[in-house]
Amino acid sequence: MKRTVVILYALAAMVLSVQATTISDPAEASGWTTISGGYWASTAGELLPVESNQFFTAGGFGGSNRGTWKLFGETFTEEILQVSFWMGEYTTTTGFPDTVTATLFADVNANGLWEFDEQILPHVSSNPIPSDAWEQWVNLYNITADTKTTGGSNVLGSAIGFYVRVAGDGAGKSFAFDSLNIETTELTPSDNLLIAWDGGILTNTAYVADGLSGTLFANLIYSADASAGSTDWTFGSSTLGADPSPAAYAVRTANLGSNNTVSVQIHNTSTEVVQLDTLSFDYSPWFSDGPTTVTMSYAYGDLSGVPAETVLNSAGGIAATGKFADYSDFDWSLAGLADRRLAPGERATFTLVATEATGAYVNGAFDNIALFGSVEVVGYDAWAEGWGGNLGSATDDYDGDGLNNLGEYGLGGDPTDGSDRGIAPEVGVETVDGTDWFGYVYPKRADLDSGLSYRLELCTNLVYGAWTNTGYAVLGTNITGGEFDYVTNVTDMVNSEKFIRLIVE
Repeated sequence: MKRTVVILYALAAMVLSVQATTISDPAEASGWTTISGGYWASTAGELLPVESNQFFTAGGFGGSNRGTWKLFGETFTEEILQVSFWMGEYTTTTGFPDTVTATLFADVNANGLWEFDEQILPHVSSNPIPSDAWEQWVNLYNITADTKTTGGSNVLGSAIGFYVRVAGDGAGKSFAFDSLNIETTELTPSDNLLIAWDGGILTNTAYVADGLSGTLFANLIYSADASAGSTDWTFGSSTLGADPSPAAYAVRTANLGSNNTVSVQIHNTSTEVVQLDTLSFDYSPWFSDGPTTVTMSYAYGDLSGVPAETVLNSAGGIAATGKFADYSDFDWSLAGLADRRLAPGERATFTLVATEATGAYVNGAFDNIALFGSVEVVGYDAWAEGWGGNLGSATDDYDGDGLNNLGEYGLGGDPTDGSDRGIAPEVGVETVDGTDWFGYVYPKRADLDSGLSYRLELCTNLVYGAWTNTGYAVLGTNITGGEFDYVTNVTDMVNSEKFIRLIVE
């Protein structure tokens, strides 16, 4: 049984305004202005409106543009906007137009009109391949004081507008547009994100799951560059949540081995087992003669059977996208490792090394580095879940038999049955080298993931005496190969009275 780590966080530091934008428009004729033709329809064969009575459609392009736009009363503030709308192929036999531009624009000229250089490019797009069915398109925009239109004007304070414009090289192509929503949003990454660094914090983790910690070792990079970085908001190819603001780990190959490496470590500080699945990151050379090859290695740590400095993956010929741009995305699986499970207290360190620069002193940069995986529910937690319902805490006595839930787990009892307290310890005389000893044999869970410790405490007087973990010796452990092993302990029989208790914790 496994439990994945769920991290919900809001990019609150990026949302500076308390104002929240909510625009829901059915995309009907009122308030919309057409671009070079098009009309408002209500039915189109198998293509039906999603939410509204009308939708906009156009066809017969022959190389011309068609589209529509609308301005709204709200203005741009610093926030993350999610823009969703529906599109489809109006005539199912003709095909969708070749070029689609569907995006926000800012009325920076304050003339109440859409103009070509007023559009704002989205940071993240999730747009399907157009088809004859309605498909929802979703774009994200990070609106900050630095956000500009394609014409170079700042957008804050300008009226929010949206336009959709398409072009085609065939006269018969067609499209339909419907149901627009623009709203403030917050981002939550994938629920299997364990730990991440996004360049905004040099050595500390940007995001980390409960029970984990980690470090990015900055001594092997060239610099933490506050003007570089990946703009795509994702850890690797698809997981949203990375900070798109400038900040990245710059590397350089001029001094090979000293400033071309990013090294990250994950430390399992929980009481459960963590499985590592994927290491994701963004990388780009800044120029075409920069480092174009990246190699990932397991540097060192506690992964059994995995030698230090084991090369795990490599990619060459990585295209230069620029210093602050949409870097190339990488999602490299760790499934091939002989061991990828971190027991409580264990660590694993990985390196990303940039090489193969053709120019001298030319940089590249890593950004949005993340480890994905899951936390396995083991030990008491897994056992408790297996009984169904809510047993309460480990120190609760669900069935009221005098043995708490943890004790039931440690001795193999049934926490829902007051008559089943598990395997009782056995006592008797043990003869060792001709000497008789008092023997005490207790069961011990055999699985290494149990998280339990067992010990004896002895006392000679229940009224005045003190319990101590002394006065006995472990004679041996019978390894059964089953769920429980058995530990034999002996103590002398000098005292007329002696009391023994088993502690499981």
